[in-house]
Amino acid sequence: MHPRVAELCIKHKTHMVTASYVSPEMRELHSSAREAGVSIVNEVGLDPGIDHMSAKEMIDAAHAEGGTVTGFRSICGGLPAPEAADNPLGYKFSWSPLGVLRAAQNPARYLKDGKEVRVASEDFLRSAVPLRLEAQRALALEELPNRDSVPYLGHYGITEAQGVFRGTLRYQGWADVMLGFREMGLFDSTVHPDLKDVSGSMSWREFWKSTPLGKSKLPDEDGEIIEMYRPAVDALTWLGALSRDEPVQISHVQDPSVISAFCSLLEKKLAYQHGERDMVLMHHDLDVEFPNGRKNAAWRRSRTLAKGSALDLRPWP
Repeated sequence: MHPRVAELCIKHKTHMVTASYVSPEMRELHSSAREAGVSIVNEVGLDPGIDHMSAKEMIDAAHAEGGTVTGFRSICGGLPAPEAADNPLGYKFSWSPLGVLRAAQNPARYLKDGKEVRVASEDFLRSAVPLRLEAQRALALEELPNRDSVPYLGHYGITEAQGVFRGTLRYQGWADVMLGFREMGLFDSTVHPDLKDVSGSMSWREFWKSTPLGKSKLPDEDGEIIEMYRPAVDALTWLGALSRDEPVQISHVQDPSVISAFCSLLEKKLAYQHGERDMVLMHHDLDVEFPNGRKNAAWRRSRTLAKGSALDLRPWP
């Protein structure tokens, strides 16, 4: 979508700013944007964005002292504040659920000990690693690789580094739940015949019973849960997605697909409520070797933990 918007901006000579990553399609518009005198600025959100600024500040300081960067690691996450992480996913949506579900299907690439590590899209959710940061030990977190880290060796001017990793933070258990959702078919973006013109007339329980998975693997009210699906089934129960009382709803602007119906449910059930806060957690580690032979693991360490103001969702007077 962003490249298409950028094309329109170039056509109408309108500058554009976005927090989204520079995709290959966006990069191809560079020459035409320059010719039109249009600035298209990408990656200026939190991650990517603020993380770039703080990372480059650390790297430039190391180079100014004659250091050679041997490794760079950056992890970041936008999460509910702990008191608002009150659901099985430990997550709430301040942006499009569809964007989150799509990101959970991305492949990833990073550099470790001089060797390239690739994570296929089907293995991405299985790559989550439990994490407790020294300064935030009370938070049970997990990290996942964030897309392609390798180009940042060039972007950050650290081509000498033997390791580069950019990761995403979630509360522990998120990846297991999302993996279950995926295996149960909830990420399916193909048009589903049973979801055309549902208009709230079908319950989620009725929908599941119409699918092969629902007939064979999902529990009835007193049935057994297949163990590999337990985290996801527990989350679906909490969301009402196994209930006869929760209608399947799809916006008129969405395709009649399972992922669209599921995103509508997530947006309804996992929105921030009045008085709740979100939280930003960002952590960088920079390993540096100096000319005198001194090696400093985590020579520079940057931590950011910030909580937002309580949301005021009261209607305007």
